[in-house]
Amino acid sequence: MNKWVILVGVLCLIIAISQAQTDYAALLRVDRAGVEILRADTQAWISLPVGAETPFGVGDSVRTIFFGRAWITLLGSATVFVLPTSELTLMEFSVDEDESARVGITQTGRVIYEIGDEAAFSEFRVISPDLKLIEPAEHFAVQVVDGATTVVVARGEVLVTDASENIQTSVRVGVGIGVRGMADRLSAPIRLDYPTTFAQLDGRLDGCVGVIQPRNRQDLNVRVGPTENYEVIGTIQRGQVVALMGQSPNRERYRVVYKSHFGWILALEIRNSCDSLPIYGYNSLERQYGVIAPSDEELRLLIPFFGYPEQDNWFYYGCENDC
Repeated sequence: MNKWVILVGVLCLIIAISQAQTDYAALLRVDRAGVEILRADTQAWISLPVGAETPFGVGDSVRTIFFGRAWITLLGSATVFVLPTSELTLMEFSVDEDESARVGITQTGRVIYEIGDEAAFSEFRVISPDLKLIEPAEHFAVQVVDGATTVVVARGEVLVTDASENIQTSVRVGVGIGVRGMADRLSAPIRLDYPTTFAQLDGRLDGCVGVIQPRNRQDLNVRVGPTENYEVIGTIQRGQVVALMGQSPNRERYRVVYKSHFGWILALEIRNSCDSLPIYGYNSLERQYGVIAPSDEELRLLIPFFGYPEQDNWFYYGCENDC
């Protein structure tokens, strides 16, 4: 058989598979450089250019490098927004006889989900080693880092179980509330202030309360590490209450929740009665992989979990003039 005939046949098969995936699975879109895809049953990650749109099927994975961001659309009824330094795999996608879909997703890093039509899905699960989200809300975010999985809700209500999926340990998480799974255990649902950041939930669960009381000034510098050699990323005003998360080896600085992440401040300027805070090395560095020049579409999904750009210029890059 002529090799060109074989080649044309293979190309037609690839096109047919791609069309089937587009119709019955998901569509992946790239708006920012730094996105790679790993096709099912392959081993090589492929870099995708800005503006790329490609089918995304069962077994496919997408990951974002540094400040890359990606969008996945399921049935035109659900939007999945993959934030920087994250990875997501579509583990299950099938359509029932009544044309409702069953979806199963695993992820690491941070992903925001928006369900436009809950009736389109008979099942929508986000599964991690720490918990299983078995009923989605209209708008929620999931973070999987450092052996813990956090879920916060902006609109609607999610149903979460522990990693064993024991329905007796399930909790419903509503608007403005967060829950964390860690070592097969679920935390109690925690009411959070707006914006409902992942770091804020960690502070409520693990932190110790301190009050900023600078001796000779009105505010206190926040740095990315536990010595004065690290960059200043902002300030905290006198009288503000903070969650202390750890301390430097010499106990001269505290690690605190700062905006949507963490930072370091002088211990002498904090009034507290905290004991046995974790010790962090002098080379500890808070890495914040935020978003560069977010679009209006992205901001709509981001703001409930990270605030407005003017509230957190450490997370939002390039927003001084155009966000």
